[in-house]
Amino acid sequence: MRKHGVRVLSAIALILGLSLSAFAATLNDIQQNPDPAFFEELSERLGCEQAAQWVAQPAGGADEFLATLTTMKDEAKKRSGREDRARSWYALIKQNFFNSKKTAEQCSPSNGRTNNDGLSALLSKFPEGLVVVGLGGFGSHKASEGTLTTSFDAWNKTHQQAIATGKLKFMRVECSFSYSPDESFCAVDMLKTIETTLATQDPSGKMRLLLWGYSKGGISALEMLRTTPWLRDRTAAVVSVGTPFQGSALIDRMAVAVDKFVANSQIPGTPDAMGADTIMKLIQMWIGGARADVDDIMKNFAKVREGVHSLTTKSRAVSLSRNLTTGAFLRSNGSKIPVYQIAGILDPSRMVGIPVMSVKGGKLVAVDRSYDVLHAGQLTAMMSSVTKPLSDSCVALEDALLPLGPARAAGLDPHFLALLRLDHLGLRFHRLPNELKHGVPDQALVDAALATIARRSIP
Repeated sequence: MRKHGVRVLSAIALILGLSLSAFAATLNDIQQNPDPAFFEELSERLGCEQAAQWVAQPAGGADEFLATLTTMKDEAKKRSGREDRARSWYALIKQNFFNSKKTAEQCSPSNGRTNNDGLSALLSKFPEGLVVVGLGGFGSHKASEGTLTTSFDAWNKTHQQAIATGKLKFMRVECSFSYSPDESFCAVDMLKTIETTLATQDPSGKMRLLLWGYSKGGISALEMLRTTPWLRDRTAAVVSVGTPFQGSALIDRMAVAVDKFVANSQIPGTPDAMGADTIMKLIQMWIGGARADVDDIMKNFAKVREGVHSLTTKSRAVSLSRNLTTGAFLRSNGSKIPVYQIAGILDPSRMVGIPVMSVKGGKLVAVDRSYDVLHAGQLTAMMSSVTKPLSDSCVALEDALLPLGPARAAGLDPHFLALLRLDHLGLRFHRLPNELKHGVPDQALVDAALATIARRSIP
């Protein structure tokens, strides 16, 4: 385990250490504060102290997010060129966004809402019924359970009447080969699944849809909406969670690794620059921990490579420029589609990336299950924090937000819902074994988001 983990970690470090490319977004492109209602709603469910453990916001509250960010950037400029700049950025983040005590002080006493009230509030706005559609991301078709599984399971017990009367439905939708790009495959593939399911579950065609896209699933949601007028009319809102709308610094590096692997594997007698297992670890690190089958990946590697390149910052910039055209997303009545964006920020103190060492048989070995290889890779991803400091380890905050002006002109209504102290894997809101240590309140986070959307949205 130790040898395997060190080898993978070294490969990831090599990739992340490659020269930086030009990025499509910067911290200057963040133009909205997070919604203060989200922290209020989460506090109602968890209490002030617990809620403050999961929301990354300034001591003065969400309304001071942009001002605090400007102050942090000014302070970071003083460290320009210093070897400890990445470490200094973490110190600034910890000071300004991870101060749970100060965050809790912003909180009002809880009225004791439950983890079901948000969905109930949202459901009340749609008398004809609501379908919550969970859209998975890159590699999610290989995962046994998808985004929102924890909430879906709970809602099946707590909203039995709404389900029995046909007013509430849930749908998990995965691309049949989710490593593929959306514009050439996944969006069409996922749309077919939605159409087929709705034909049997909602033959009247009156229920409204909430499209919840995890990671690449948010891109899938917008691509389906762009090409499908009837879906635009029936979609109440989109929720994007850790979505690389403007690309991913990690994917930029993965694309280089994939290209090198392909190039070297085609030269007889030349060892692969990156072994298949290492490539798989990089992919797993990005997709939320799904243990995809290596043989399947290698058999369809050309498609995987195409999918990786479709998510680079360069490709996403081209795609957004091409697709965010005036009025492209307007409903037939001329109204805009709300897009509620959730991003994460890596908190290294919650990662278990360094193994506990012990002596066994006269040898120094890592204690079994004392660290997580994926966490080790995510911690290594902090090497890119000089240019992408506010990152969930895979997608930076500025890349998880749509460019505001072009999106609005295209007929979307973007909202920055929340910045959460979760890494990219945790943003699935379905707890993985390595997240149990910190007891991630998946259902409370999801329901707080739905409650905030219910407060902001108009059918």
